[in-house]
Amino acid sequence: MKIFCKSFPPKLGGDGILVKKYLKYGKSDVEVYTVGKGKSPKNVTFLSENYDKEYISKSRKLAKGNELLWAHSTSLGIDLRKSMKSNDFLTVHGLWGLTPNRTDILWRYYRNKIAEFVYFRFLCNSIVTTVSPYSSERLSPYVKSLYLPNGVDFSGFESKSSEKEKKAIFLGRHHPQKDLRFVTKISRLLTQNGYDVHIGGKVSKYSLENKWEKVSNLSYGYLEKEEKKEWLKKSRFLILPSRWEGFPITILEALKYRCIPIIRNYSNLNQIDLSNFFIFINKNNYKYKLKSWEELDFNFGALESLLMTKYHWKNIISRYDVLFKKFQDKK
Repeated sequence: MKIFCKSFPPKLGGDGILVKKYLKYGKSDVEVYTVGKGKSPKNVTFLSENYDKEYISKSRKLAKGNELLWAHSTSLGIDLRKSMKSNDFLTVHGLWGLTPNRTDILWRYYRNKIAEFVYFRFLCNSIVTTVSPYSSERLSPYVKSLYLPNGVDFSGFESKSSEKEKKAIFLGRHHPQKDLRFVTKISRLLTQNGYDVHIGGKVSKYSLENKWEKVSNLSYGYLEKEEKKEWLKKSRFLILPSRWEGFPITILEALKYRCIPIIRNYSNLNQIDLSNFFIFINKNNYKYKLKSWEELDFNFGALESLLMTKYHWKNIISRYDVLFKKFQDKK
């Protein structure tokens, strides 16, 4: 099987993380074609340093006449559409344009909206899987999709007896879809109540440094792996009030450290079993919700069971293998 993805660890991106977990736990023989530089890992080929014309050109050539192809991200599905057959797979991690709010430059938003509509309505011949209830819901008027959530490597809570500190953290790209202004409001409220807050993630032109610098007890800047781990271990909350996002890996990583996500009720996340460990907010009730969070009863025993079984990457990847075998057997 040939797998195409736009990112691969250590680069950020949920599609690359899912592919890396498939290399670890999956049963099919695969070759991964992605972006990166330097020496690539076993069974991984870097076609270009970035997702650009060179990558697209090479990936199209490699995808022709494939036995089985698995593409990650909507844009890849669109770029490889002529090579994708009815038994090939497309995993949708997010949607560019089929969203309830404009999240980027106006012309780009409408271009992406049109591109996605045309692709999913008329050109998509592959088997579509999504990592979020939100994406499945948004795609339902155009294609039938299969929901397979993201996972987490989990072997038990570290330092069960350790006390959480009055800390909170935001992790994610600095992008309008994350609603950084709302992140700032939540952070300011928490710092006023004695919390230390760190705004991590990839800094971009959308970052709000001028506002963050004026908030006491608030720091910001990209965190390396161990730094992020330490913040998650000590923090009570993950701040994630995205306008839309789906079911990002960040949520599961936070829960792994008993760090409770503060989250908008987007993407039907209130319907999944992990929702008992979220604090759902909106702009009208967030102050009340955050002041009364101690009234909530989080059953961490149940959370541990879910993360060790249903949401462990090994079991998530086994569901992909079942899906691959099912459609390979039909050939």
